[in-house]
Amino acid sequence: DVIRVIDEFGHGESFLMNVGDEKGAILDGAIARAKPARILELGAYCGYSALRMSVAAPSARIVSVEWSPANADIAR
Repeated sequence: DVIRVIDEFGHGESFLMNVGDEKGAILDGAIARAKPARILELGAYCGYSALRMSVAAPSARIVSVEWSPANADIAR
């Protein structure tokens, strides 16, 4: 449900530089096909992609690296 809320906010309230629902569906499919055990995300922003990847690969260990302390706080 968090993914849906972020998508709605990005469409109706404020621009977000996240993957979004359309590209997110492509990411979901790629992750599901790859069935990774580990994922390294470079740039977490608000944590949206990590959430999507955790749904697509629930057993994978996801590590996100974020340069901006403010974005890292939001993602956490």
